[in-house]
Amino acid sequence: MDRYFGRIFIGVGISYNPSLVSLDEIHKMGLELADIEPSLQVCALDYRPEFRRRDVKKPSFSEMVQVKQILEDAGLQCVICQTEKGHIGPRKNG
Repeated sequence: MDRYFGRIFIGVGISYNPSLVSLDEIHKMGLELADIEPSLQVCALDYRPEFRRRDVKKPSFSEMVQVKQILEDAGLQCVICQTEKGHIGPRKNG
C-alpha cells in the first residue's frame, strides 16, 4: 500500500448482517483497518436477503448507523454506509 498510497484509490467494503457478523467483529475490523490507514475509505454494505442468503433479514437503517459509528470509533475517518434509505457518510470534518 505504501508504494501506491495517494496515487490510486484504495477502498474497502465490509458486508454487515447481524445473522452473519457481530458488532464486535465489525469493531475489530475497524481497528485493523485504522491501524493500516485511518483515512482509508470504508463502505459498510447492508447484506440483504436478495443476494444469496434469502433466509436472513435485511439490517435496518438504525443498525447501519450503529455500524458506521462503531467503525468511526475504531479510528476510521471516511466511513460510508449503504442502507435501505440510501448512503450515509462520510462525516464532515471541520
